[in-house]
Amino acid sequence: MRGVSHEANPNVEDRDMEAALQVTQEDIAVHNAIMQRKRKRALAEEYDDLIEPASSKRRIDAPFVDIGTVPIYAGTKSSTYERILVSIVSEMNLESNKEQLEAFLTVAKHVGERDPDQLLMFVSGVGGTGKSHVIKSIVKLFERINRRRSLLIGAPTGSAAILIGGSTLHSLILESPNADAKKNVSKLTRIWKGVLYLIIDEVSMISAKFLSKLSEALKQAMGDNPRRSSQIFGGVHVIFMGDFCQLKPAIDKPVFSSEIASGLVDFTPGEAEISALN
Repeated sequence: MRGVSHEANPNVEDRDMEAALQVTQEDIAVHNAIMQRKRKRALAEEYDDLIEPASSKRRIDAPFVDIGTVPIYAGTKSSTYERILVSIVSEMNLESNKEQLEAFLTVAKHVGERDPDQLLMFVSGVGGTGKSHVIKSIVKLFERINRRRSLLIGAPTGSAAILIGGSTLHSLILESPNADAKKNVSKLTRIWKGVLYLIIDEVSMISAKFLSKLSEALKQAMGDNPRRSSQIFGGVHVIFMGDFCQLKPAIDKPVFSSEIASGLVDFTPGEAEISALN
């Protein structure tokens, strides 16, 4: 019996390989849809994790608190608002950085509440960790919900203010180098009319003395509102950004100066010295 030899046809093998490796547009669309659902699910879980029941509310008095202790309260969710959050998280790629996402969602959750308690929040991080990126994300949120006018952004120096698209804190409270100059209260009131949130960058460069002036100026700006004019920073929700290991104030003592802390033991300070620390 004569053996029969079978030779492989290279053309047939190539076609079979191409068919096995071919990915259709439909397959890609299905994959993208699945990944999008997973991202939305992950964001929803992050969002829900930040919600605390009303019974667990805690009062925050200090102007500098870790973002893990900021009070987040349960409230009514809006599907439209959640869609806005999902789109911003995706556009700004916040899901790739847990700390940036947590900082953004902390602010977003507070903004979405009705009549929330005053938010005094400190976001810390060395240079290059994305604090400016978080600021841009927060600004985008206020723009999307048509509340941009209720947010002001400030920094202690002009160069720092330009980098974040804000103003100097001195200009926001009409602070003049002339000690005898009187503030134009009506102009100050106009600047802060309708403002609910303030982002302060490079907080390490702000002295305890200036922080006290800032708080007093905001109280003055809210003079027609008895409740807000009696609160620290005039009841404005303040988000501090910076790193206390970086630049210190050029002249006065920094907020957490050991000299200020030790001095508090020796005498009873007046309102000007401690209003920023209440």
